[in-house]
Amino acid sequence: MELKKISDLYWANTPNLFFSSLTLGMFTGLCYATLVPFIMYATSASQIDPVSLEMSNFSFFDSPTASMAKAFLYTCLAIILLKSISHILSVYIVHKSTVLHRIELYKRINALSYSALERIGQARLINIINVDIHNIYSAATSLPFIWISLITVMGTLSYLLYLNERVFVFVLFAILIAIVIYQIPSILGVRYFSRSRASFDKVQDGAKGLIYGAKELKLSRHKSQNYLNENLIKPEFDALQDNFKGMAIVTFAEVYGELIAFLVIGIVIFHLTYMYAIDQTELFGIVVALLYLTGPVSIILGSLGEIQKGKVSLKRIQAFYAEMHEEKNADVQQTVMPPQIMLLKNLSYQYADATADNSFALKDINLKFKQGEVTFIVGGNGSGKSTLSKLLTLHYHATAGQILYDGVELNSSNLQSYREHISAIYTDFYLFEKLYGEIDEEKSARLLSYLELQEKVVIKDNQFSTLNLSDGQRKRLALFAALYENRQICLFDEWAADQDPRFKDIFYRTILPSLKAQGKIIIAITHDDRYFDYADQLVLMENGRVREVKSCTIKSCEAESTRPN
Repeated sequence: MELKKISDLYWANTPNLFFSSLTLGMFTGLCYATLVPFIMYATSASQIDPVSLEMSNFSFFDSPTASMAKAFLYTCLAIILLKSISHILSVYIVHKSTVLHRIELYKRINALSYSALERIGQARLINIINVDIHNIYSAATSLPFIWISLITVMGTLSYLLYLNERVFVFVLFAILIAIVIYQIPSILGVRYFSRSRASFDKVQDGAKGLIYGAKELKLSRHKSQNYLNENLIKPEFDALQDNFKGMAIVTFAEVYGELIAFLVIGIVIFHLTYMYAIDQTELFGIVVALLYLTGPVSIILGSLGEIQKGKVSLKRIQAFYAEMHEEKNADVQQTVMPPQIMLLKNLSYQYADATADNSFALKDINLKFKQGEVTFIVGGNGSGKSTLSKLLTLHYHATAGQILYDGVELNSSNLQSYREHISAIYTDFYLFEKLYGEIDEEKSARLLSYLELQEKVVIKDNQFSTLNLSDGQRKRLALFAALYENRQICLFDEWAADQDPRFKDIFYRTILPSLKAQGKIIIAITHDDRYFDYADQLVLMENGRVREVKSCTIKSCEAESTRPN
């Protein structure tokens, strides 16, 4: 569901809870209103027997207005209970809506085409998730004039000091006591908030993986769904529960603090009036001052954000939704056999944001890739190698031409099915912290040893023991994941660039021939011309076109390369 205005969040997800919260809030307001008659009645001279004024000592609830004092106390307790419940429900609605809308946003980002993700930009998406969503839902309960309220409080206290110094000292002492008492639920609430914050840290890491690891997730629906559930949805609800518990405790303390002015008024009119012999005129002024104090105190304690920030964030999110282009049938899964031949016929690709100054495009690409063959794609910077590689791994959708697998044309209905047969390691690869699915311990141990990582990494409960590795080791760990998945089409984008000379040699002379022997379709973007003789075909790119395709043999590639004897 897309938000059109900030108030939509109240009705969209939990209308029954919102109605309950609104009803309790209205009833609480009525209870607040009944306090004023109590106060006016108690301060009326006609309700007090003049003889009672001669009494020298009064204890609590032992005065001419004892029954009224009890009714006043019961009303205050009812307000604390009802307003706490009402406010807790409102906060829960806001936070639950936040979680549900973020989850919806995760799913829609996951459904975006990779080209749309690139166009929108990772930083913008992260800010929408982390900043704008928060601002919108904070704005739902926002009261913007907190500083004005603070000034009002200070002015009211000054006026109270002018009216009666002893009452001012008592009020100040009561405020200090309230602050001390307020710390107890605050400490308890902070514990829950800390747990919630820890869960939300996991959410942030999950959101990073969702965006930076989009290419890897696109190639496996199973991995994509498991990643969403384990790294985003579960920690979101963990954070929601702990945050709700903390908010419930702190909200009770806030409502108590908000009502402290009325409790102080009760003590003044039911006790201090007789202790300090306060006359009716002075008492009326004190009561008015304390009543007036409740308004700004309520604003200060109830403020959670700024409405203007929420409106700005809402516009940014609406603009994002307007730019979204989801892949059609991205969740459709068909049964397709691992392809033996991938054919590109007159394939072209034009960037959506191309202008006269940025008009790069791939044009009329005709290539054939066969199982059991190694293809090297070479060319200078800006020749189109990276764009072609993203077309080959189905991250980009061609604007013209065809991709055929064993004679079957790629379309929106079989797109995800063929993606499941592709693995790719790009220069900007994202390394996930765990493997998804069933783990064969013997196979994983063998592959770690094969890539000489057995001394650096172990796998326990599908989790890598560490990702704190050198760039070359991280790339080898990414290769481990690709080899473990054992997919038919393998693409490597400058994979050997970060490797030392010995392991670079292993990659070209051992790993690629091993994949070739397994009948894989191997495509490597490379500048390592000394290894060109290990390719079956060499594709030379220039200005977005295929300049030349060479069918290589060991002898001919040696003759054309600069590899020393």
